[in-house]
Amino acid sequence: MDLPLRTLEQLDEMERHLEEPGIQKRMVSYLSRMGGATVDDAVRRLMQAVLSFAVGSELNWVGRGQKRSFRNTRLQGVLFRALKRTPVGKEATHHQYADVVKKWLRFAPFRQGGSGRRCCKPPVEFTDSEETDLSLNQSCTH
Repeated sequence: MDLPLRTLEQLDEMERHLEEPGIQKRMVSYLSRMGGATVDDAVRRLMQAVLSFAVGSELNWVGRGQKRSFRNTRLQGVLFRALKRTPVGKEATHHQYADVVKKWLRFAPFRQGGSGRRCCKPPVEFTDSEETDLSLNQSCTH
């Protein structure tokens, strides 16, 4: 399977592949070579290697709102095991790892070349009248 995963369907397919322990083991081995100068850097490299920013934008750690949970995926476990096999990640805790993953997922919408969550930036208009400009009260369609 090609990485990074570019759609949620590919993520689902990856999850099915990772049901096999042999595939998990090969994936951990491959990902543990991603490198990184610090634990944070290593986790960010792992995330960028496996998920596109578009897919990351559809996930959060616990699955709140309209997003899917990353915490409960097999891929999340594979990434943590890969981190633990790196020189900088040997002593990393799951809490450290999760904090970096949460941050990466939170800011993924902003990394995909745009304004991220700021989908509807209202125009700024200065009028002489006392009427409220309704164009300033636009809401997002997301």
